[in-house]
Amino acid sequence: MRKNNNSYYVIIFQSKEDSIKAEKILKENEIEYKIIPLPDVIEADCGRTIKIEKNLKEVLDIIIKYNIIYKEMYRVELKDNDIEFYKI
Repeated sequence: MRKNNNSYYVIIFQSKEDSIKAEKILKENEIEYKIIPLPDVIEADCGRTIKIEKNLKEVLDIIIKYNIIYKEMYRVELKDNDIEFYKI
């Protein structure tokens, strides 16, 4: 997956409980993340979203290992005053 200084990843969760579980496990594994509001262009039941800027493979490995259920994942690119979302 392509990564540049103007991109990051967001993980949309199935439920608030799953996002809290992910946050706890990412913190325990010393993975940098940020909780952000759900982007307006994405519809989901859970409004909590985790933003990560690096270590995507490590994050995916952790999500699988701990059986964290997420709804969708996107690469977000900032281009010429526009934001583009690419579903992963």
